[in-house]
Amino acid sequence: MNYSISETLMKESLVVDSRFAAVFTLVAFLLPDIAAAADLESRLFDAVANEGVPAIKSLLDAGADVNALNGGGDSSLILASDQNNPGMVKLLIGAGANINAKDANGQTALMRAISVDFIAQDQYLATIKALINSESDLNVQDDDGFTALVHASLGHTSRGGLTDGDRPIMVGPPGGKAVLEKVYVVVVRMLLSRGADPSVRTGFDGNALMASAAAGYTDIVEELLRAGADIHAKDNQGVDALMQAANGGHLETVEYLIGAGADVNALNKFGTTALHAAVANGHQEIIELIRQARSEAAGNLIE
Repeated sequence: MNYSISETLMKESLVVDSRFAAVFTLVAFLLPDIAAAADLESRLFDAVANEGVPAIKSLLDAGADVNALNGGGDSSLILASDQNNPGMVKLLIGAGANINAKDANGQTALMRAISVDFIAQDQYLATIKALINSESDLNVQDDDGFTALVHASLGHTSRGGLTDGDRPIMVGPPGGKAVLEKVYVVVVRMLLSRGADPSVRTGFDGNALMASAAAGYTDIVEELLRAGADIHAKDNQGVDALMQAANGGHLETVEYLIGAGADVNALNKFGTTALHAAVANGHQEIIELIRQARSEAAGNLIE
């Protein structure tokens, strides 16, 4: 049987129309479920921020996606880590939360837990311990190249790394922040005991040792050196841990690094030393300490 072109086109049009109708019917059928799921996730984020474990458990039981992201790119686990709430963290991990999911700055839940301000020391450490014990990748790096160990060694509370223009810098905790070296050193020990690598370099070739020296955390410097950190390592500006400590005016840290074998005559890429950094910032006790160490080093060479 022969069909005209117009009859053929009409039949094809009917087929296409029926397919579109089927698609629209399917979408209309699914829309209520999609909206309901989105509502569950929104309520889950609210529960993490304001309600607590019972509400979170109820929403998860109702089918909320534990790995959904909010508008800022944070998962419920990352938000719970911000809260320093070990109960929430354990519940979400048990429900299948991606332990190594990253936020908009490339930070994991573990990094966020380490970096936030904390009030209750026990809750802070319990949250971090829960994340470490749940097989967090301890050596994964954020967008600045910082690992969890670098964050803990630095002890700052600004997410994404502090910056000077476009270049991240490592400094001590901002003024007024309740951060305590005795707490951070516990975190560093936990990380090192589970395989955190102190030799990992940041985006500007810094490392955890330089971070702790910049912050003046002498106990952390000691832990890192004991774990095999290279005392002579330099960043892409040629700055080493001793220069960081001298620049920051951290007398005890400078003294420890010198005693551990830091090179008091090392030069950065601009031809300056730790002594120059101390002089430039008026750290008189450090100036005297480094001069004495240089004199002793020169005397040893003569002998």
